[in-house]
Amino acid sequence: TTSQGKERGSQIIIRLPLPAHTAPVPTAKPGAPIGHALRHVKHARSILVVDDNEIAAKALARLLELRGHEVHIAYNGSDAIEQYKEFHPNVIILDIGLPDIDGYEVARILQEEKNFSSTLIALTGYGQPEDKERARNAGFFLHLTKPVSLKEIEAAFRKLPSAL
Repeated sequence: TTSQGKERGSQIIIRLPLPAHTAPVPTAKPGAPIGHALRHVKHARSILVVDDNEIAAKALARLLELRGHEVHIAYNGSDAIEQYKEFHPNVIILDIGLPDIDGYEVARILQEEKNFSSTLIALTGYGQPEDKERARNAGFFLHLTKPVSLKEIEAAFRKLPSAL
C-alpha cells in the first residue's frame, strides 16, 4: 500500500509494509565521524574516505561503519589533508580525480607529513595499467577501479598489514 501526502510543500511517500530493519542514513558534516557503531569488531580500523562524489563517499563510509570501522569523510584534497592532520587514520581510501588537488598530489603531501603511517588505497575511475603503475609510484598500497563492490573492498582490507 502506498500513501502520499503533502507537508509544507514537500512530498512524502510511505510504502507499506515497512522493512523490518531500516538503517539510519548518515548526515555527518564533512570530516566528522559518521558514527561509532560496532567498535568491538576485531579488525576495526580508522578510515578516511576521500571522494568528491558526496553520495558515493557517504555510502562507502556508511558501509564501512556498519562493519565496525570509524570513518571520516573528505570531499576534496585540501580537506583530506586537514582531516589527516586531525584524525590520523589507519587507512585512507582516496579518489584520484579530485576537484582541487588530485589524489597523487594529496598522497605526496601526506607522505611528507612527520610520522605518516596511514595506508593509502586508490579508489578511482582511472584503471589503465599506467594508472595503476602511477598509483604504486605515488605510494598507494592498493589500486581499486570504480565501480567497486563491498566484497572487493573487504578483500583489499584483508591484504593490509595486520598491524592496521
